[in-house]
Amino acid sequence: MRDSEPRELIIRYLLGTLSAEEQRQYEENYFVDDHRFAELLEVERELIGRYVRGELSAYERKQFEIFFLRSEERRQKVELARSLVASIHAKPPPNLLRRICAKIRRFWR
Repeated sequence: MRDSEPRELIIRYLLGTLSAEEQRQYEENYFVDDHRFAELLEVERELIGRYVRGELSAYERKQFEIFFLRSEERRQKVELARSLVASIHAKPPPNLLRRICAKIRRFWR
């Protein structure tokens, strides 16, 4: 079993708060190890979710906005996450269940 990086280290990396030496060492590890790279992506998704849901501390939110959102690709990931969260919390159209049932009944006739 491979060693995992502590989640806190990965979060610090994503928020840009590692020293230059810590960042260099971390990047050396994840660039050559698929497991560590997958771990990075998982923590990144969790961090984006926490940001979109407003669950980051004030400090983490500030670092996220200053450092993490520098990348266009990362901004797109955040917008996608916002859209998904909004769609989950959106109120369904009135009578949606009734309309679906009516379509099913017509289909089975």
